[in-house]
Amino acid sequence: MSGEQDIGKAGDQISGDQLASDAAKSEGRFTDGDKQDVWNKTQEGHKLGEHESATMTALTEADRAQVQTGGYEKFEIVGLDEPENVQLAMKEGELIQEVTDSAAALPPRVSTRKMMEIAKREHNHPTRWKSPEGQGKCNKFLDKVAHEAGMKLPWKPGVPPRSFQMNELLAKDTDFEKVWNTDYSDESLSLENFQYFEMQPGDLVIWKVPPSKDYPGGISHSAIATDKRKIIYAGSQVEGGNGCGHCDVKYFSGEPGAPKSYGSPSTIFRYRNMVK
Repeated sequence: MSGEQDIGKAGDQISGDQLASDAAKSEGRFTDGDKQDVWNKTQEGHKLGEHESATMTALTEADRAQVQTGGYEKFEIVGLDEPENVQLAMKEGELIQEVTDSAAALPPRVSTRKMMEIAKREHNHPTRWKSPEGQGKCNKFLDKVAHEAGMKLPWKPGVPPRSFQMNELLAKDTDFEKVWNTDYSDESLSLENFQYFEMQPGDLVIWKVPPSKDYPGGISHSAIATDKRKIIYAGSQVEGGNGCGHCDVKYFSGEPGAPKSYGSPSTIFRYRNMVK
């Protein structure tokens, strides 16, 4: 295409003014008003993407850029810490925003920092999470913290399923990735492997332990990871406490040679659009 060399090499970053100018020179169809309109709409795209800083980058790879059908030239907005791939199509001076399938598929962004602040606030509430023995509120704690942080969960806010039921629902939800799974055919090996697993803040940690002689009904529990090896949860039965706990996950899982009744988490789910 005639304008290919004018736009620049792959990866070259050019300003909006240069972009409009080069397009005008190569195609010969943009007036000064058109160029200003392109720049204004680029700024609109900038705001829509909530970029703190953004540049326009020409895409000149054979399979992506300079794909000209009906006079289109494609460009990509490159923003700081921006997971979406937002493309702009420019035709006859008109700038059209096109969100690629990968961007459209992402769930709403959730701030890790905000989620941890909410978890800490709830953990410190003096009465909300106290419960009679055997009636823990771990599922309600996870539900409140995650929903308030903006996480899209596969159930309605305020009416969470029991923890073991969360396991099935999250496993079917494409907004979450299952990053850990215990193999109950070899629990000892799973526990050994879990010692090397690093959680991330905001991970949803679920126990759905099968029935056993000591626990005929199995074990159901849920928590939120706050660090590589720490979890925060409701359902603590510590005497004189407020019903919440924040501890090393080993106090539930145990360690090789000294396993505990819960064992390694049954599953750990990671939300697909966590940001700082």
